[in-house]
Amino acid sequence: MTINQRIKNELNIRGWSQYQLSKCTKIEQSTISKWFQAVPTTPSQRSIKKVAKAFGMTIGQLMSEETEADSQFQELKDFWHRLNQQEKDSVLNMIKTIVSHR
Repeated sequence: MTINQRIKNELNIRGWSQYQLSKCTKIEQSTISKWFQAVPTTPSQRSIKKVAKAFGMTIGQLMSEETEADSQFQELKDFWHRLNQQEKDSVLNMIKTIVSHR
């Protein structure tokens, strides 16, 4: 996975837009959008450092193939498959409530 794909993955996990990342990092939104074009540019080390900080990660964690978020997501999936439908509905409602109160 490239650093561009890692950043996109982390944006998706957090539900962030490129605009939100731009605001958090003070990196021009046009620069960020170039990272995700058909022929992407590679973020500079300085940009990677800012992005990692915005995500609350180290540069190593951001560049790693497996992040804490990935392992947590896998653990969540493992537990999810053990639930019955009523329990799944309850968990989804709880998550929706938490997210709506941010």
